Amino acid sequence: MTSTYWLADSSMLIYNTSMSPSLPLTIVDKIKAGHETSITVWFKTFYPFIKQFVASRVKRREDVEELVQKIFIDSLQQISLLRDKNKLYPWMLGIAGCRVADFYRKQYAKKVIRHLPLGERVLALDSKDIDQVSQDVQSALALMKQTSRDLLLLKYLDNKQVAEIAFSQNTTPKTIEAQLYRARQEFKLCWTQITATI
Repeated sequence: MTSTYWLADSSMLIYNTSMSPSLPLTIVDKIKAGHETSITVWFKTFYPFIKQFVASRVKRREDVEELVQKIFIDSLQQISLLRDKNKLYPWMLGIAGCRVADFYRKQYAKKVIRHLPLGERVLALDSKDIDQVSQDVQSALALMKQTSRDLLLLKYLDNKQVAEIAFSQNTTPKTIEAQLYRARQEFKLCWTQITATI
């Protein structure tokens, strides 16, 4: 059984656009041209809708605000790729969905970092470095055999006791302890492979 944090919830990609902001279609061209007033109007009009979307999926207010800012920055940087001016809002929701999914992947990885054997390097890192380590953890886990990865997730992310895991898998605690040891060694090997390429 894998953690829900590991696999992005596909329901995040289903959006309700029945209540959506509206702006004249010509504003898209003005935004693409860098017209400051149009960008301000766009931000003020779309901000409450994008914030509501993110807030319905992310709990902490600080995280919501940070994500909304990133979504608008991403949208502004990529707006030249928008083909259909009628679909500005659904297009932004697509960007928002990706940002939220990425947020949870990083949160998941940061939680795993606290429990897996990553060495002294993880100590005293700033937030930017932690984000990189989070990506490295995801990459290392992806290289592992699924059975080993699932076992680590059960133990360290879902906080299952060895006895609980053994019972659910119809085996003995000693067998699970041995499997956990091998899974940790496999993680170390994958971690080394990932970080050696950086």
